[in-house]
This record gives sequence, C-alpha cells and structure tokens, in this order.
Amino acid sequence: MPSSNRHAVAAERLARRGWPVLPCHHPVNGCCSCGDPHCASPAKHPRTRHGLRDASVEVDRIGQWWRIWPDANLAIRTGARPAGAGVVVVDIDPAHGGDTSLAELRAVHGPLPVTLEVRTGGGGRHLYFAHPGGPVPSSAGRLGAGLDVRGDGGYVLAPPSRHASGSRYRWLRRPLRPLPGWLADLACDDGRHERADAGPAVLVRRPQAWAAAALVGEVASVRRASEGSRNHSLNRAAFALGQLVAGSHLDADHVSAALTQAALAAGLTPKETRATIASGLRAGAARPRHPAGR
Repeated sequence: MPSSNRHAVAAERLARRGWPVLPCHHPVNGCCSCGDPHCASPAKHPRTRHGLRDASVEVDRIGQWWRIWPDANLAIRTGARPAGAGVVVVDIDPAHGGDTSLAELRAVHGPLPVTLEVRTGGGGRHLYFAHPGGPVPSSAGRLGAGLDVRGDGGYVLAPPSRHASGSRYRWLRRPLRPLPGWLADLACDDGRHERADAGPAVLVRRPQAWAAAALVGEVASVRRASEGSRNHSLNRAAFALGQLVAGSHLDADHVSAALTQAALAAGLTPKETRATIASGLRAGAARPRHPAGR
C-alpha cells in the first residue's frame, strides 16, 4: 500500500528509480534526533543499525522505516548500480570555498553540463551525475576546498530532508547528465604523474595528490569495516591521517568531516565517532609524515 508520509513517498519514488535509500536522523529544536547535544553530524547520520549497508530499494522495507520514524531525513546511497542506475554527486559548500574551487575547475576544463541539482538546507548545492560504471571513489576536498565527491561508498541527503537549521533540501528538476570525463579523471586521480624530463616508466607523486589519495583510502577502509572492527579501523585511519595533518598535507577539519561521515555511515554512534577521531588525530599529530623522498 503506498505511503501517505511525505518523506516516505519521496523515498519510495527514488527507490523505484533504482537509487537505494535509507533513513537518517532529523533536526529537533536545532539539535539532532539522536539525542547527543554534541552530535558530530546533526540530522545527517543513518538511523539504522548497519548504516549505509542497510540502504535499500525495497518499497515495503522503506515504508516500514518511515512508519517507525515518520520524521526521518532521507538519504540516497551514491555509487555504481546495476543497469546504469547509479549516481555521483558533487557537493559544493560555499562556506568552505566550494564556489571558488568550482570556478577554478571550470576555467581550466570548461563548464559543467546543466544537470539534476539539489539546493541543500545549509546553503550549498548537490550536482547529480549518472555514474560512469567504473570506480568513482568518494572523497573530501580532492577537487578543491569545499568540493566533495559522493561516489562509491557515499551518501547524500535528499529532499524533502531538513537541515539542522530547519531549512529543507529542494530539487531543481533537470535531466540527469553523464559525469564529464575530465571530472571522473580528477575524482579518480591517485596522484601519479609522469615526469616531463624522464622516461614514461618514472613516476612521481605530487604531495597534495598523495595526501588526497591517502584520505580517500582511509575513508574507504572505515566505510568497509565490519561490525566489531569499526572502531579500530576508525582509530587507525584517524592516526594515519593525523600524521598527514601534522605534516601540513591535509586540513584537520576536512579529515574530521570525512572520517565522521564514513564512521556514521558504517554504523558507529556519534559519541564514539567523535571520541575516536579526536584520539587518533592527537596521536598522529605527534608523528608527522611526508611523502617518500621529502
């Protein structure tokens, strides 16, 4: 039986499109419905036990979730899907320089196609693109400050979800366009580049790209961690990335935000997520790390 709940109706519609969805916590009087007054990701982290792994396209299951949590925010799991149904989302955060970073990319590579878009409750934008089929990792800041990619292993809130401020996410309904090739290349760039003065077999790493690749890898390991090993994986990742923060190769806020989303998506609680990331970053800060040869 179709649901009459606004959020459930939206979730079911997206599921029929082939996009896995899951319920997330919602804002309550400016706080998160999880009840933690210091929540690291208010009104954005999954409500289900296994986090992102619970995302589903099963309409009956989705209806049951929103009968239990009628005010739950709605999230879409990004990444590859059968029959080309997957999406990649570019998250633009103007407050952290996202508009400037995007303008710099456009100046080099040309304009992005006008595609399906969401105006977020926090004043940012989500640009949706059809997944190209090959690996597209989720990353934070790899494309530039304030630009995150939600690809394989990621998720984004979708309308009619509400931001912690109370503002709703809303669609700008346009055709879904393919992910531009240059953008896919940048999203997948592991930092390896041929030296102009050497043979093609000689490869070097740019420190910034090397660090960005490390961030992507560590975030992916946290997302993949199985129950019972999630906190250990998070602590190890926070320590390793804390070393790069101490070496001035990564921004501490970007690292913390990326690890927080990965940990919450994996099913850790906000409280243990916050404590473990802080502990790991502190430990890593005592042992700065740099690329080999520096």
